[in-house]
Amino acid sequence: MAPLVNELAMLRTRIELTFSSPAVIMVTSAKRNDGSTVAALGLAECLAAAGHRVALLADDAEAALADNDERPQFALHRFADKLEPGCRSSDAVTAMAGSMRAAYDFTIVDALPLVESSVSMLLASTLEAVLLAVRLGRSRCPEDQLMMNALKVTEARVLGVVGASAASVREFDRRVRIGAAGGNSRDKRSHTLAGLASRTATRS
Repeated sequence: MAPLVNELAMLRTRIELTFSSPAVIMVTSAKRNDGSTVAALGLAECLAAAGHRVALLADDAEAALADNDERPQFALHRFADKLEPGCRSSDAVTAMAGSMRAAYDFTIVDALPLVESSVSMLLASTLEAVLLAVRLGRSRCPEDQLMMNALKVTEARVLGVVGASAASVREFDRRVRIGAAGGNSRDKRSHTLAGLASRTATRS
């Protein structure tokens, strides 16, 4: 079993033991293309497979799953639809989180890097926990320290760190491009994140 799948399974158990549902959990990273959406999709799938009512808020996930033969077991929402650009205040974030808690056991929010987004900062200070994604094999960068500083400022509760392989991130980006273009009939197959992680996590 791939390392990412193992990490997500352990995270699911930790979440179940730590939080009495409902809970809203944010997944973010120090910089883009570090695998936060891969981790968010995988965590949503893992929680849903355990029988929980799960929602994923992610703007890129819809395109990535567009050519999936199997419907995901979780509800998929565009982040922009739940938190409109003109209404991204602290009160709006609190109201959004409350509405998701009312409808689902767990909501996973795929957020932009903290250092790029004031909304991500609001989410980190409001939601139950933050999960950090790091692309395996990349060098340390200034954004790493900036993210740690931002986490201290927001007093966010850090749930843990998951590593996404460079290959899994590239594969996800490829699927986003295919989905945005309307799919590819030669590429119709099961695209569960467990399968993605199993095929790619050991190749980086």
